Amino acid sequence: MPGSSIPVVMYHHISPMGGGLNISPEIFKNHLTMLYRKGWKTLSGEEFLYFFQNNEIPKKWLLNRLNIYSSVLFSKVYLGVRTGL
Repeated sequence: MPGSSIPVVMYHHISPMGGGLNISPEIFKNHLTMLYRKGWKTLSGEEFLYFFQNNEIPKKWLLNRLNIYSSVLFSKVYLGVRTGL
């Protein structure tokens, strides 16, 4: 087995206000950029389920969980990181 667990990164809310359970869009983008540059890849829910059911744990893959209300902003920031914008 390549690894023993799949890291889960959880963000509760992305907000310009920051503080508490909020994270600012800038810090969120910095987190995604750092993970991307270090070779980490994000699993979809379907990929996670496949690896879990087949007892295959890939290296340098993580599951990124995000509060549903922040999903539109996540999509914009994630695409920007992936495309270098």
